[in-house]
Amino acid sequence: DNSTRPLSFTTEGVLNGYVQVHSFDIQESFQDVNEVGNSIVSTSHSGVFLPTASYTHTIYSSATKLIVSGNAYSENDNNEWQERTVLFAFDLIGGKAVAHSVGEVPGSVLNQFSMDHMKYDNFDDSDYIRVATTTWAQFGLVDDVWTQIEDSTNQVTVLKLPNAESNSTLMEVIGVASGMGLGERIYSARFIDEKGYVVTFRTIDPFYTLNLTD
Repeated sequence: DNSTRPLSFTTEGVLNGYVQVHSFDIQESFQDVNEVGNSIVSTSHSGVFLPTASYTHTIYSSATKLIVSGNAYSENDNNEWQERTVLFAFDLIGGKAVAHSVGEVPGSVLNQFSMDHMKYDNFDDSDYIRVATTTWAQFGLVDDVWTQIEDSTNQVTVLKLPNAESNSTLMEVIGVASGMGLGERIYSARFIDEKGYVVTFRTIDPFYTLNLTD
């Protein structure tokens, strides 16, 4: 059996979903044939149970790590629903993906370039995930009028992946740069070595009312 037993990162009684990663060698010769005449290729698979209601959104991969992100909403103590991104990390070992850890950051990612895997060789031997996200504007009732109550904002979060000695499956948030581009959203993000580059932009559509009676 080439499958890897899936890890569960949830303590809830109800599992909301399941993410799987399947791996196979694209250079393998398809010599075996099944009973209906189709070629057979050997595969391995690994997966994680989702700890929150989430759907797969973006995938990022480095040479040794695969990150699957999912959008989700969580309710805070004030009964307000907040936008979150759940991150699932897989180790890429010998052509196989092995479930490793899970993390969570505020907001949502734009695309795969909003995520990055980094090892700081001059700091320690740990693995880190850098993520750029946008937290969208919040709306609600004020004096019975539906209106915007919070501006959108942007942040970059750095998470440390657990090592083998920690006996944990949870990423640790070790740093957050927040409050970037109030009222704007991320249009582009890149991470290069120890630098991060983020472009934010505010979209405004003018609306004109014209008097055309004369």
